[in-house]
Amino acid sequence: MPNEETPTYIIVDRKYFDSPLWKLTPSRQRTKSEAYLDLFQMATYKKNTYTTPDCRTTINLNRGEGVWSIRFLAKRWHWSRGKVETFLKLLKDTQKARQYSRQGVMVTFLVDYDNSQDPNNYGLRQKKDTVQDGLKTGSRQGQDKYNKGKKGKKVKKKTIKEKMKIPPDKKEVAEYISERGNKIDVDLWYDTYQSKGWMIGKNKMKDWKAAVRTWERNRFGQQEKPNKKAENQEPKGF
Repeated sequence: MPNEETPTYIIVDRKYFDSPLWKLTPSRQRTKSEAYLDLFQMATYKKNTYTTPDCRTTINLNRGEGVWSIRFLAKRWHWSRGKVETFLKLLKDTQKARQYSRQGVMVTFLVDYDNSQDPNNYGLRQKKDTVQDGLKTGSRQGQDKYNKGKKGKKVKKKTIKEKMKIPPDKKEVAEYISERGNKIDVDLWYDTYQSKGWMIGKNKMKDWKAAVRTWERNRFGQQEKPNKKAENQEPKGF
């Protein structure tokens, strides 16, 4: 058993937040525990930037920080604005979060983010590829084996990782945006990347859902359509 004085953590796959288990229905609100977990999954996991919707101010964000308005969180969690304010005050009073202004933009910092999201806390060490098939031993040892064929020959077990379709189907993008309730303009998002040849910076887009979440964090394409400058500006961090 782990030492009771030593904090322990669990790993949550980000794909969980795209699953039906996480999806909200119109009649259900987020619990406080879910809301706290949601802040963690929205927080910046590495240095990034945030640009205000009017494109007048861009600030740097450090690991564990995020910019979320009371109105945005209330709509996202199906809460009243008063309940969100009370919840954030609770996090600050219990030293779970801090808030400060950076160039006039309110930034929220999750105090426990760095510790809980440090891979070293989970004993995650790089394992040796014993059969040189691209798979590791250790926790994935069951995949790092050979299956015997009918004639007793050793047949290498194949693992196929399904690649995300790029460009995605526009209807699928619309459904994903609707599930997350972020109010991103589907046409603007799709047309922006289509005009760029589905490139993010100098790299080919690999995960369109991650691109949607980046727009969500930076609140691009929400409510009013941004001006020309906003349309040409691309979320950073991917």
